[in-house]
Amino acid sequence: MENNPIPPNPFPDYPHIRFLSRITIQIDDPAALTSNITTPAKNFDLIAALPTTEKALQWLGSNTTSDFDILSLETNQRLPFPPRHNLFTNLIARGIAIEICYAAGVGDSAARRNIISNATGIVRGTRGRGLLISSGAGRAADLRGPFDVINFAWFWGVKQEVGMGDGGKVLLHSRARRETYRGAVQIVSGDVKEKERVDEEKGKRKVANVDLDADVGDDPPKKMARKKRKRR
Repeated sequence: MENNPIPPNPFPDYPHIRFLSRITIQIDDPAALTSNITTPAKNFDLIAALPTTEKALQWLGSNTTSDFDILSLETNQRLPFPPRHNLFTNLIARGIAIEICYAAGVGDSAARRNIISNATGIVRGTRGRGLLISSGAGRAADLRGPFDVINFAWFWGVKQEVGMGDGGKVLLHSRARRETYRGAVQIVSGDVKEKERVDEEKGKRKVANVDLDADVGDDPPKKMARKKRKRR
């Protein structure tokens, strides 16, 4: 999906609120992928990868060319692989957030049990770092307040000194992915562009050749003669 169907401002009545678009790419077999998974989704603000197999998760952790922002897991179902620490080490080091969604367990007891079991294993596998707790809600009734989410995280085993995650880091990672290339920042300031234009024009100016051996006026020879007399 190369074109983003979501408009930049889907709610014109709230111009002071910035709305971000997100796409979630489900990956079953990484061998079937012929190109970078993030290339077709470059027009979205946030890119999430949803691996359904352990092989796909290992491929996402080892393949540094596929740069995305969020690793999403179907925590409302039984995970097909145990959430071991070595599966998340490279992802956390690259600044990718590990997402846990809770809304599916609000009205479904079976999904609630799976979320508790999977979230506890993910917290243990990530050491409580790099987590992003999202709602994943399809309706407003499934949303919960910040203190309820903190209770969820505490119940899953997230320690207080580790924190509850930082959604701002996900936005910074997304901005760095879209506006930089391998850590090289591109500055698009108007002042910088004007300075570069002036410097470029200066480089195009012709420089006259100066003969250093030629006499320039009467004063330089007199000074040289005085220096020769002193030496004598």
